[in-house]
Amino acid sequence: MRRSASSLSHRPRVFLDVVLVVAVGLAALDLLLLLGLSINPTHPIRRLLTITTLYPLPIDLASVGATVTCRDPLASVEADPMAYVTFRPGSRLFLIGAALSITAWWGLWLTVVFQLRWIFDAVCRGEPFLPSSVRRIRIAGWAVVGAALFEPLWELAVMVYMRSILTIAGAAPFPPLALIANELPLGTLFAGVIVLALAQIFRVGARLQEEQALTI
Repeated sequence: MRRSASSLSHRPRVFLDVVLVVAVGLAALDLLLLLGLSINPTHPIRRLLTITTLYPLPIDLASVGATVTCRDPLASVEADPMAYVTFRPGSRLFLIGAALSITAWWGLWLTVVFQLRWIFDAVCRGEPFLPSSVRRIRIAGWAVVGAALFEPLWELAVMVYMRSILTIAGAAPFPPLALIANELPLGTLFAGVIVLALAQIFRVGARLQEEQALTI
């Protein structure tokens, strides 16, 4: 049984090792980019850091709606004039805050990978239902939930910052509510909840294994 568990967990472990190396590399590149720009915000590498979003134009262009047609007689379609904004920050304080934020975000995902690697090691040893495994799965689940919640909070902070320094046709911009709703990482949040539920399953398995050992 130990050999079977080891063979089953070998490929996922290799995959997690690859994911870990790639994640650390990407996190390092993001951090170096932001720290480099915080030293010199006008460096040409700023082209690699862009914030893009859509803002409704505070004007009424009836002709815009007339240019969009739909062949489905039961469907409805609307067209609003929008400004596609590409923003490259130049504030050192903002860039330092972004560096700290990206470090925290990557830290949460690296926590997930490290916990999963430890769990697969336990599977390789033929000990999947350990109390420590339950704890680590729970940590991974909360890390996924934290990463999912972190994204909209960061985007909200960026939106507030951009609203404080940008104007469109003389007014402070505000993205459409539909765009904000589409950016919510509900899938990631749901995945975190599933991992937390998996932790409860492992907790039951660990308790049953312990009771079986006491019975024997």
